[in-house]
Amino acid sequence: MMQPLVASLFEDLRKRMPGIRLRVFEGFSGQIERWIAEGHVDLGLLSRYRAAVPGKDDVLLRSPLMLVRAADSPRLPGRVEFARLAKLPLVLPSVPNGLRVLLEEAARKRGVSLNVVLEADSLNAQKDVVRRCRCYTVLTAQAIFEEQATGKMCSSAITKPELFRLAVLTTSQQRPLSRAGREVLRTIHQLVGRLIEQGVW
Repeated sequence: MMQPLVASLFEDLRKRMPGIRLRVFEGFSGQIERWIAEGHVDLGLLSRYRAAVPGKDDVLLRSPLMLVRAADSPRLPGRVEFARLAKLPLVLPSVPNGLRVLLEEAARKRGVSLNVVLEADSLNAQKDVVRRCRCYTVLTAQAIFEEQATGKMCSSAITKPELFRLAVLTTSQQRPLSRAGREVLRTIHQLVGRLIEQGVW
């Protein structure tokens, strides 16, 4: 969700509140949660593949997980049953990544084994291998919105079961949010609402 959110956030705040200085860090959800717990960052935008934490998580978006492929890979129907993933070469993050744990649990429940040909804890690396090596991965539409818009990647909804990712905002418990932090939080909510209305997400 970093794109296009960060550029829009920076652009909006620079116009309205130029005194706010943003520092943006990118990482997987576990790393972001550590930064939040240690007070290294004030706000974290992260993924949850389980229920949100009451009183802590502010759910921005609930997105279905999609099977993602390069546009020039063999065609797939618009909806793909989860069991079919066992027959495809998958590029996934390593355990204990929340997405990987969710997929492995779903596979165990259905008595199938996932064919993970590469573990990559970098979203850009996952997408690059999928584009160049005719592999597949599992992501949300937000993670590939640019590639889908330019016709480089395609996706199919995963069914039986449908799996979801929650995008949540969480804040540091180390100290209260400053006025600037509260303004950034409010602006993120507005921008996400706008992106949803525009059909980007």
